Amino acid sequence: MQTGGILETLFHIVDVEYSWISALQGEEDREPRFKDIQKVKALSDLYKRELEGFLQSWSSSLEC
Repeated sequence: MQTGGILETLFHIVDVEYSWISALQGEEDREPRFKDIQKVKALSDLYKRELEGFLQSWSSSLEC
């Protein structure tokens, strides 16, 4: 049984990582949908830029 291709898997990884870190910041979840690898890569790059400062300032005091 096939459940999806690599594009769907890569999108899922990018989306879940962003959603999880956004939730830590108390932010709303986004629901983007992309159909080609270039758009998934661009989304990954955008999310990385948005989250980089938060992740660099992470400390154990922020642990739940």
